[in-house]
Amino acid sequence: MAVSALLVSLVTAAATIHSAYTSRAYARASLWPSLGGGVSFNDTGFRFLLMNRGTGPAIIKSMRVQYDGKSVQNWQQFIERFNPKFNGNWGSSFASNVTLPANQMLDALTIKDKALARQMYDASDKLKVEICYCSVYDECWTTSDVLEQNQPVAHCPDRTEWNFAN
Repeated sequence: MAVSALLVSLVTAAATIHSAYTSRAYARASLWPSLGGGVSFNDTGFRFLLMNRGTGPAIIKSMRVQYDGKSVQNWQQFIERFNPKFNGNWGSSFASNVTLPANQMLDALTIKDKALARQMYDASDKLKVEICYCSVYDECWTTSDVLEQNQPVAHCPDRTEWNFAN
């Protein structure tokens, strides 16, 4: 009788552990972010967009932005490097340390000046952006315009390594 009770207890414990594991895996999958970036050019200007195509929020931890192979520390420095004489209309959204909800976009950089927007679009292959982001479960990935898919990482670099501050 005692052996039967012990066997039933072990089977119940194993089933409970398996159920908890399955529930956690389902919860992680239901809150999985998938971040990507891209450029847009049309009659309203040039935009660099961040898009979360995942099922959960993307917590953007750090960014690295390069123009023509050289790192820039913010969008102002990027625009000055791109066109030192430009003093027209542009805007940016803070992207580092931001939580981007599922199926949402963020305009990280917007250029409304039509001439500069066209020039920027034509030279957008010189703009390289790398982003590190995490899920609510502290699983982290990096994405960039060079990677075909997001790469898992143990943790995101801090500002001393990736110094872009918007």
